[in-house]
Amino acid sequence: GTVTALGGSLDSTAGVNNHVLDVRNATVNLSYPGSINKTTNGSAVFVDNLTTPGGVITLNGTTTGTNTSSGVTIQATEGAVTFGTLRLGTNAAPFTFTPLILATNTGDVALGDVDIFTDNANGLVINYGNASPGDVTSTDGNIVSTGSATALFVSHATSQPINLVLETISATGVGTHAVNISRATGALTVTSRVDAGA
Repeated sequence: GTVTALGGSLDSTAGVNNHVLDVRNATVNLSYPGSINKTTNGSAVFVDNLTTPGGVITLNGTTTGTNTSSGVTIQATEGAVTFGTLRLGTNAAPFTFTPLILATNTGDVALGDVDIFTDNANGLVINYGNASPGDVTSTDGNIVSTGSATALFVSHATSQPINLVLETISATGVGTHAVNISRATGALTVTSRVDAGA
């Protein structure tokens, strides 16, 4: 079916199984331009097995997950998932685990303007195990990892398509790599700087 909202704000303060937006085993065309905010256990957005034809999720507003939430999960999904703005953690309050889970998607995932802040955990990880992985894109953003971690990690058995535009990629821990890419196609554009550990 089709769900179209004109605006608003979605949030949740409940427990681990209470995600703000939860789509599982569904074929739905969902368009929502408002904000999504999660500050407790559970995901701001949890999508599992969005099927096609017809399965599309477009979130044009700002999606926020604080470091007390479970972040965002998109997995086993055929349909395209698009974010306008995605904020996971802050410089002052980073996640201690990778807050964006992307797994076995054949559909495209557009992260939009994405900020991810982590401490002793990898930032943006694109490591699909499936054949025909979907494209992962962004239009702007900052991936900042402190401690012993990689800010951007991309890997695939054959080839992972990416088209990422980011302002900053930073991993300042001793002996760390800011960027680790293995077997990818497309482009990575950094408009400001890349900081790597010594």
